[in-house]
Amino acid sequence: MHKGGGRGLFDLVVLAPTQLARAGHRQFRDGRIQAPIAVELGLDYGLEHLRGDDAKFRNSRVRHPYLVHLARASSGKVAEAEHFIAGVAAPVQVAYAHHHPGTGATRSRHLGAASVTA
Repeated sequence: MHKGGGRGLFDLVVLAPTQLARAGHRQFRDGRIQAPIAVELGLDYGLEHLRGDDAKFRNSRVRHPYLVHLARASSGKVAEAEHFIAGVAAPVQVAYAHHHPGTGATRSRHLGAASVTA
């Protein structure tokens, strides 16, 4: 859903056929159809971007929001992002995977899980 200016559009939404039938072309083009399912996808994002995605879900009152984040960096920004991801609460569902490029170690948070694990 678009919120005048800033970061208002989701990366992926799922709309019901009835929503599309009722919506006009301009509503569709401008992203003004209230999506029951929305997904934000990220790769190596920092803390500020992840906070923005979480806030966007909550401000738009998405019923079924999903935050999918993949990380492959070995910097401190991964630790900050992972700390934030570990605390994201319902209704936002999180899928997270980190692969350390140097050691090959992985950490993840699966949909429905409460924390990030090795």
